[in-house]
Amino acid sequence: MGGAAPAGGSPRDWFDAGRLADNMDAFARGHDGLAPIVVVPDQLGAETANPMCLDSDLGRVETYLTREVPAWIRQRLTVDDRRDAWTVAGLSQGGTCALQFAVRAPDVYGNFIDLSGQREPTLGTREETVKAAFGGDEAAFTRVNPMDVLARERFPRTAGVIVAGAGDATYRQGDAEVFDACRRAGMDVRWRELPGGHDWTVWRPGLYDSLPWLAERTGLSR
Repeated sequence: MGGAAPAGGSPRDWFDAGRLADNMDAFARGHDGLAPIVVVPDQLGAETANPMCLDSDLGRVETYLTREVPAWIRQRLTVDDRRDAWTVAGLSQGGTCALQFAVRAPDVYGNFIDLSGQREPTLGTREETVKAAFGGDEAAFTRVNPMDVLARERFPRTAGVIVAGAGDATYRQGDAEVFDACRRAGMDVRWRELPGGHDWTVWRPGLYDSLPWLAERTGLSR
């Protein structure tokens, strides 16, 4: 999954700036033709939209990406059905989504890669977010906010990678707090801090350097 407002983004970014196809092909060449099956859904609906990957007044994005898209994949592609073999990944707002689904749909996604995600789903301030998405109902937001979920539940069967840019003044600290919260909740998490800011110099290697770990974790390689 890609980014969101104000920077904007679309699934196409992963193939252009992210060189997704080239890198997956390169991984397959080095692993007897095997590589992850990658599906790139649009969680935004428009390049400058941000429904925050929640089921809320802004849409039913969580249902779409944790139920409808997985059902489509199982119906049309030959995939390993074990939750340990499924990974959700994204950058910026998409990284926030990956974290959300790791804690909101652990029965679907056993692994996640959060590339420079936000500390929590946001449209600006907490007050603005709660008002726009939940009509001002703070408790409704707390029920689904990943940092709150991590504080009250444990996820010993979930593994993940959290990647931050060393020069990312906006998100790096929040990423570190997410990592600590995941670790306290029993997740098997890895922290990677790479040179760069909030950009593809971090996101490309953040994803592709995680592939050997991911292949072993999912059973693609031994």
